Amino acid sequence: MVAINDNISASNGDLTACPSERASKPAELAAKSRQRVVLLVDDHVDSLRPMTLLLRMEGFTVLPAGSFDDAMTLAQKAGSVDVLVSDVGLRDRSGLELLVRVRAMHPATRGVTISGHDDPELRRASAMAGYLGHLVKPISIEKLTKLLRAIFEPQAV
Repeated sequence: MVAINDNISASNGDLTACPSERASKPAELAAKSRQRVVLLVDDHVDSLRPMTLLLRMEGFTVLPAGSFDDAMTLAQKAGSVDVLVSDVGLRDRSGLELLVRVRAMHPATRGVTISGHDDPELRRASAMAGYLGHLVKPISIEKLTKLLRAIFEPQAV
């Protein structure tokens, strides 16, 4: 099992120091993989980089963002956002609010929250905000991939 906070080399050319720069043309990336566009938001770069790399290796088109504002910029530029995977506790705003804002631009967007806390109230708040799932850090890539595949291909699960 590969956990997100295992030591993973992030020397891939797609991963730069600034997460929002990785997807300079989000609409172009979304068009290439129309049914598997994931907007991944985490303000901890040490989590964002390996999750981005591993999800890309699993075949997803990933638009990584290190903040609420970066995520909104990418969502505005993207042709579509199929799934938003967001940390709940972002430094600049709430990840719970992010799904509402992204859905204003892309109404079919589904969501998954991630958090360092396994709090029943947080799970309820995530569900009330419209998120389909809640994962607790450290996140195994297998769990995240399985959840994303269940969202993209519900009949296959």
